[in-house]
Amino acid sequence: MDKVTNYFKSWNYKKHAKLCCTVYLTLFAIDMTLGYVVAKKVLPK
Repeated sequence: MDKVTNYFKSWNYKKHAKLCCTVYLTLFAIDMTLGYVVAKKVLPK
């Protein structure tokens, strides 16, 4: 837990950008995958 505390103590823009991009891209990938699966099932061929 101490490692996490130290990580956030030395917070800067670069770390913030990496974290935000990682979270955003992960959510985007999940959204696109689920959207594709749902569209395949719902929409007629």
